[in-house]
Formats: sequence, C-alpha cells, structure tokens
Amino acid sequence: MAAARYWRLAAVRPWGLGALSISEAALYTASGRADASATLTSRMAPTMGGLAALQDGSAAAVVNWSASQVAAPGWALIWEFPAAVEIVCIAIGGGATQATYPCDLRVESSPDGAAWTALGEVGGLLFPGPYTLGSVDDLRQHVFSMDFNGGAITEAYGHPVTVHGGAHIESTSPLIDGTPYLSLAGGEDYLEFPNAADLALGNSYEIGFDLRVPSGSTVGAIWHQGYYNADALSWPSPGISIRLLDDRLRFYFYATSYADEQYLDVQYTPNVAQRWRMVRSGGDGAVIRDGAQVAARSGLGTLPAPTRPLQIGRWTFSHGTPTMVARLDNLYADSALQLAKAGTARVLPTSGSGARVISGGPVPDAGVPSPGAARLARDMEFGGLARIWGTTKIKGAVDVPTRSRVLLLRQRDKLVAREVWSDPVTGAFEFVGLDAGQQWLVLAEDQAGNYRPVAASRLEAQP
Repeated sequence: MAAARYWRLAAVRPWGLGALSISEAALYTASGRADASATLTSRMAPTMGGLAALQDGSAAAVVNWSASQVAAPGWALIWEFPAAVEIVCIAIGGGATQATYPCDLRVESSPDGAAWTALGEVGGLLFPGPYTLGSVDDLRQHVFSMDFNGGAITEAYGHPVTVHGGAHIESTSPLIDGTPYLSLAGGEDYLEFPNAADLALGNSYEIGFDLRVPSGSTVGAIWHQGYYNADALSWPSPGISIRLLDDRLRFYFYATSYADEQYLDVQYTPNVAQRWRMVRSGGDGAVIRDGAQVAARSGLGTLPAPTRPLQIGRWTFSHGTPTMVARLDNLYADSALQLAKAGTARVLPTSGSGARVISGGPVPDAGVPSPGAARLARDMEFGGLARIWGTTKIKGAVDVPTRSRVLLLRQRDKLVAREVWSDPVTGAFEFVGLDAGQQWLVLAEDQAGNYRPVAASRLEAQP
C-alpha cells in the first residue's frame, strides 16, 4: 500500500470504564520515528493535557479524554505530514493504569485527509506499564514462513504445499542458525503453492531466506510466481521472481518484456551460507546480503497481482522447467502496511543453545533500514536497538518445545519491561527494542502450570 500524507488512529476502546489516558503517540517509518515532522490534531479536545505531550519524546505527561468523548462517533488522532510517508510501526505510551490504555484501535491512512483507507484493526493491546511507551506492532502482514524445523515440509500460515521430486528436510551441516533446512538436488525437486490473495505482495514487501549454493549449481528460483516466455522474451504473467543463475542471484521486482525487465543482480559465494533479503517500498527496491545493502534501484513499475502458483526451487519458462541444487532455510515473505494477523508473529531463527527453558543471545539479522526494519519502536525506560531471544522447552530425554508465558524484567529492580507468549510449535520467543546497556532477567511460566517457573538472569541484550 502506498505512502500517505495523513494517518489516523480511530475506534479506540479502553481496557477499563471508557476514559482514555495516554502519554505518547509515536509513528515510525523504516528509518525511525517520524511524527515530529507532522501536525497532530484531535477531533475532540482533551479534557487534560496538550497534544504536544504526545510528540515530545517523553512518556512522563498524560493526555486525557473522557469516556463520553471516546465513545462518541468520530474520536480520532490525526497526523498530517508535509509529504507522503510510509508508516510501518506505531507506539502508544501508557498512563497511570491499564484501565485507561487503549485495548482496540484502527489504523487508517489518506492522501488528502478526506477519503480514508482502513489498514486494519488490532485488539487486546498489552499495557506497557505506567508512563512507558509500548509498541502496537509491526504493521506489515506476515503472510508466508517456512523454517523446515518440523518433521514435514509445511508453511506456517496455512498455505498448502505440494512437494515434488526428492525435495526434503536435512540437518547435516546446517546453514546459519544451526537448524534443519530444505535440500534441493535439482531434477524435479521443488515446492509448489496454489496462488492465493495474500501472496499478492503488492509494491511494498520483504522476502527473506538463508541460502547455500554449491559450486557448479544448476539454475532455478528461490521464489517464482510468474511465467516467462523465452521465445517472446516477455512475461505474459508477471510476478516476483528471485532466480538463481550460475554465479549470481537475479531479483526481479517488475518485468513485462525483455526491454523493461527491472531486476538487480548480486553475486553469491559458493559453498557459503548467506542471508538474503529482497525489499521493496513503492518504486524503490533493494537487496540486502548478510545484513548489508548491496544493490538498489528506483523507478520500479507497478506490479499486478500474480496469477500463477508460487514455486520454490523451480523457474518455469517456455523452454523448460529448470530446478536448482541448493540448501534453503528460514524463507519468509511480509507484505507492508497492514496489521499483522492476530497470533501469528513470524518466529525469527535462533541458534539453539540447548538450554532447558531459556537461551539468550543474538539473532543474526542486522537491522538495516528498510521496510523490514519496522520494529524500531522504543520506550523511554527500557528502549534501544538490541534484543533478547530464546526458546521454552520441557526437559526430558528429548527436550520438547512448549508454549509459555515469558516475562522480561530489568535485573536491578525487577521491573517488568515486556511480556510475550512463546510459539506453541517451536517454543521460540523474542523481545526487541531493548537497551543494550542494561541487564535483564527472563522468567518463563509453563502454560499448563505443571512445572515451576524457570528464570535466566543477568542477560545482556544483543544488537
């Protein structure tokens, strides 16, 4: 979805009896907080405090609205920017109690302040704490994710997959994060997914994956959702394509014919696992390799919705169906400017230290400014650019991942800073936007209450 000059928060329902009290309202682009350049207005004048307090970078002072104001039609906070911007994250500061913090809200954008488009709604927001800035969430839609850590080849968001040839999961010589991966040995080894509405990523998206290509690999595609006619040198069915060539990856952002193919070529290193991200924001595209941007271009054409199935490993075209020899892991796709699906946060790869309940350490994925750098929201008390991650497992002969409530406390005063539920399948959890200069304590509680809580203390958040 395109950038917009006007952004609006509406349809707020507080946790308690209806009065609303917040201490900050921050909007973020991929490069960081951006609302300082915007004019903030409210359709209803606050009963206490001024709107400037919501943009001053401090969550110390509150702005209040009465229960009747919030319940009346038309309550909203509106930001007007000098030029169109792409907002990817929103953060709301808490007041004195959870009762006056928003539980539900709707995010909207507009090119002119008159016609509004609802990007989505989010409910059940966690109270970040008194006078603390808390992130609403990454506004991208997590639509596709495969980590190949289970016993079968599946996709996290329910897209049905057909496995062709000998494509299979392996764990020998893992790639970057020490977990199993997808092995493709050429021939007819590939995965195929039916075309689906949410796989139309539009013109703002991120596709990421880990890849190891042996020397002398055959060509194929990591992500291919179009059709190329080699006889006519045209794309009768355009779509996003990431093609493996003899010595490079070719990232197709938009193409209809040979004359206007819009792509970026970047060399890979044979026999070395590398982490890749293809990102697009409107007419701008970039490729990121191992955390560093290595190629970029602008003026990209508008991509239509794909009509072909999605293929992983195969690059369909009129002269044949080549497939590749490679190892692939942690493949995901996010589309921008939508509220994330409830309960489906994409699990980031971890290195798996084997700790019984919690392991702390870095996730090897640098925060390069891009549409994928949306989690930049930070609070005044605990905030920064570092993170703590881990897994929750039930210890046994074979440790079994389990869903747990995980609390993050500041070590020196045991003040609760964050709270999440770990993933029910992998046990993975992550706390982001943390101050690397403080020490932290992580406490995991078993969901069923059959085990005592387990803590890991004096952890240091990693960049």
